[in-house]
Amino acid sequence: MFEIFTIPLIYNFLKDLICLVFRRRRKLTVEQKIKLRKKCKNKISDPETKNRLLGKVIIRDVRRDSKYPHKDYKSRGISPVFRVDFMKTYHNGIVVGLDWHRLIEEEDGTWRRMDDNEESKKCVSVIYAGHIPYENIENIDLMGDECFDSPHIYCHFSNRKKPYESFSYYIRTQRLANSDLHFEQLSIDFKQVKRRVK
Repeated sequence: MFEIFTIPLIYNFLKDLICLVFRRRRKLTVEQKIKLRKKCKNKISDPETKNRLLGKVIIRDVRRDSKYPHKDYKSRGISPVFRVDFMKTYHNGIVVGLDWHRLIEEEDGTWRRMDDNEESKKCVSVIYAGHIPYENIENIDLMGDECFDSPHIYCHFSNRKKPYESFSYYIRTQRLANSDLHFEQLSIDFKQVKRRVK
């Protein structure tokens, strides 16, 4: 009888230990995701909050926040604190600009990133952007702090130790008088873009 109860206990202990060691993606039920999405979406859709978020924001990793603002981060990979541009919202979260890239379309229809010293009139300046789902956002501090007065967005880096669920390219469209910047997502698959000059 004792053996029947110990096997599930040992299994659950080992499963929890493996999750802790490898920091697997956090598992949320559908109900938890919906609740988190609704909470975050309501906060971001507030006009005052949205106006404050436009521009530079700080992304902070909830798990590795104890060392902030000191820069003695010893973990490999993405930094637990970094600055991005808040661009817009999408159906499942927020879009943040990570970097500007210059792309050129090759004769075979593929795209590649241009070298810094390369010139071409056919190049397209695009924003390499990450999509952070609402359920990865734990909290938003609009006031910032003494180190960064920009808003701080606290995220769970639960997608391969990053807060993003996907990446894509955007192009900035014309700015109309008295309106926000508009960004249009491009149909270029960032995974297919060649890195630099051949």
